[in-house]
Formats: sequence, C-alpha cells, structure tokens
Amino acid sequence: MGVVSLEVSYTILAIQIAIFTLMGYYVGKKFVKTSEDFLVAGRRLPWFGLAGSIIVTWIWASTVLASGEAAYVWGFPAIWIYPISGISLATLLPVFKILRREVPKGITFLDYISMKFGRATHLLALIITILITAITIFYVFLGLGFGLEPILGVPWWQLMLIGGLTVVLYSWFGGLWSSVLTDIIQYSIVWILTTVAILLSLNSIGGIGALYEGLLSKGITKGIALLTSDAYAYYFLPIVGWIFYAMIDQTIWQRVYALKEEKDLSKMLVFAWIGWSFYPMVAGIAGLIALYLGLELEVGSLAFPMVIAKLTPIWISIAFCFIVFNAVLSTLDSLLCGMTALIVDDLYIKYVAHGPPSEKTVYKLSKVTIVAAGLILMVLTMLFPASIMFVGLYLSAFLASLSFPLVIGILLPKKNRWAVFTAILINIILTLTLWTATYFGYIKEIAGVKLESWAVLLLMIAISSVIEVCWSYAKPEEVRGGKS
Repeated sequence: MGVVSLEVSYTILAIQIAIFTLMGYYVGKKFVKTSEDFLVAGRRLPWFGLAGSIIVTWIWASTVLASGEAAYVWGFPAIWIYPISGISLATLLPVFKILRREVPKGITFLDYISMKFGRATHLLALIITILITAITIFYVFLGLGFGLEPILGVPWWQLMLIGGLTVVLYSWFGGLWSSVLTDIIQYSIVWILTTVAILLSLNSIGGIGALYEGLLSKGITKGIALLTSDAYAYYFLPIVGWIFYAMIDQTIWQRVYALKEEKDLSKMLVFAWIGWSFYPMVAGIAGLIALYLGLELEVGSLAFPMVIAKLTPIWISIAFCFIVFNAVLSTLDSLLCGMTALIVDDLYIKYVAHGPPSEKTVYKLSKVTIVAAGLILMVLTMLFPASIMFVGLYLSAFLASLSFPLVIGILLPKKNRWAVFTAILINIILTLTLWTATYFGYIKEIAGVKLESWAVLLLMIAISSVIEVCWSYAKPEEVRGGKS
C-alpha cells in the first residue's frame, strides 16, 4: 500500500504519459527528418537549453533518493562530497573542446578514438561503453521501479514498464529532439518541487537552525561534522570512478555535438556542472532531517520520501512522485538516445555495413534500435533485479577503467594507439579480477598488507597510466588529423 491511493497513482502516471507522448509526436513531426536530426538534433540547439537538459539528465532516481540516503547514512559530509562527482563536466572541458574542434561532425566520442587510436582501441572502447551504458540503463530502470513503489503502491515492475514504454515511444518519435525538449519540462518540475518539499519539511521542524541544534543536542555528530572517516572511505570509490564519467557518457557527447555554436561549449558545461551540484546539496537535507527525527529506516533510500510523508501535506507526497518519475524519464530518454548512437554510428556503420549506408537506412535503423534497446533492457531488469547501491558502486570501477586511459591519451601531446589499448585492457582485467575479489571480500590481504577496494582501484589506474605515458613518449606515432 502506498502513501497515495492507486487511483491517484495511475492518474499521475497517465498525465505524465499523455504530456510527453504528445510532445514527442509533435517534435518528431516538426523537427526530425534525417538521422542527424534524430541523433544530434540537427546540430542547432542553444547552450542554455542543452545545459538544462544535462542537469536533469544527471538528476536520475539514484540522485533523488541517494542524496537523502547518503546524508542519512554518512551525515553532513554527504552534502558537500556527493556533488563532487559531477566535476567531470569541468575537469574534462579541454577534452570536450579538442573533440568538438577536431571532429565537428561527430556523433559519439568514439569517432575521435577511431580516428586517433585505431580500430582495435575503438572496438575495445565501444564494447565497454555499450556495456556501461546498458548497465546504467538497467540501473535507472531499477530506480524507476523501487523509487516510486513505496509512494504509489504500484508494483515496481509495472512502474518500470509504464515509464520505460513511455520513454521508448516519445523517443521513437523525436530522438534527441524529444529528449532535450521534454527535459526542459522535467527540469522545471524536479527543481521546483524538490525545493518546495525541502523548505516545507524544514519549516515543520522550525528551520535550519532548529535542525542544527537538534542534531547537536541529540549527539548525532555525523550530522554536523564536516568530514568523517566512514564517509571518506565510502565516497572515494565513486569520486574516482565518476570524476571522468562524462568522457564515456554518450548523453553528454550528443549534446556537445548538438550545440549550435562551438564557442558556447564552456558556458554549457560549466553551467550544467554548477546547476547539477546544487541538487544533491538540497535533496540531501532530507537525510539530515531523518536523523533529526530519529527515523528507523530499513533502507536509507526511503529517507527523502519518509520525511516528506511525515512532515508535509499529502500533496507534497504526490509531488514527490512527479519528482522521481520526471528525474528518471529525463535520464532514460538520454541514455536510450546515446545507446542508439553507439550502435548505429560506431557498430553498424563502422563494422557491419558493407560500404557507406544510405541516409534512409541509417534513419530507419536509428528508430528501430531505440525501441529494441529499451525493450530488451526492460526485460533484463525484470528478470535480474539487483541492489541500486551495489550496481552504482560496481559501475564506478568500470567507469574509471575506461575513462582514465582515454583522457590521458587525448591530452598527451605524444600518442601511441597501442599504449592506450594496453592501458584500457590492463584496467579491465584488473577490475574483473583483483578489484572484484577485493570488493567482495574474497581477497582481504596480500603479504600481510590489508587491501581496500578503493586503494586497489587507485593502484591499477596508476600502473596503467604510467605504462601508457612511458610507452607514448618512448614510441610516439603519427596520428591522423581532425576536421572530419
């Protein structure tokens, strides 16, 4: 049984489905005529619209729920550490500029990898990127179901199917155009309703000052401490894994290539980074309020919904449903568009097609792929549900394994394609073996030295990076130029 009745629940879902399906149909009819329109919105979108799209794409169910959970479990440090993971939008700005300048007509970041580092590195990076994107979609599907089930009372798999099919339908109509324009509405809904929910919750307990004094008087030191050892140990892995996440996040690259003016790239990414970072800071306050209230939660992800259910009017609980649903849909449509671009541009055109395919073939294949990818991953999620936190942490290691060698290879003035390939391969092998064994506790120490999963991750990145840099400088290769 949810916080709201099933009638209200299905009404909420029906309203959202109708709005976004009609928008997708309109956008598809008006703006989408070619595969370039479908995959990169005709390369004619303004920076501020794309920045808002990036922000809400990165505010998925895990951000909404995990922000409160992190503060509930780790205390105040989560309020400022969690947002650090979005810094890749700023740290990778030089990389974005290089790829946009050298491959202005690109569809994915792998277009550059193919041109500079050869077929072998491109294929390896493509396989891993498709796998990571698929796992991320799986992760978002889980958040859609488990995030709304406690509020709506609708079985998680039904919620996943309803939301997933809605996204597949409106994305099939308009591709990236549908994704970006629906993101603008979703961005407004998520930010406004989250802010209202937190402000009303704070007001119910007497304000931010009362929250601080209450945590202090109850001896909940983690609620007011700037940093704790537990928070540091937990957050090190996600920060390392996600610091270069944008490098292999096709949802970002499609927007980089959809941007009308190259000169606006810095404004788009910096605004998106700052705009996103504020969200976990605001939403995380719910976790501190849960500590203040002394809520005993079996699952920390329930901190945000339980706080608003306890302290605010019923309409705020209904609003929370809109927050989670819109946060998930905004991420899911972008991921499906990204997966489609990878499969069509990097897999089909480069490895399957016999000669350059026609525009009509690419356009039709893009529309078929976005539907097939969505349906297949929905079925897999229903068959193999897993812990959201577990999936997120495991994903962090693979993000680091691929992104670090690619970033180093792009930024190094001297390049060697086999150095990049070897660095990626070393990282993937060590992630699947030593890091996995350490993470699950199969290996706890070597030669009397205690092993921590975050330390193993840092060590493998250091080893592969040294090999890549030394090899590239010892045997630099001539690489192809850009402007393709």
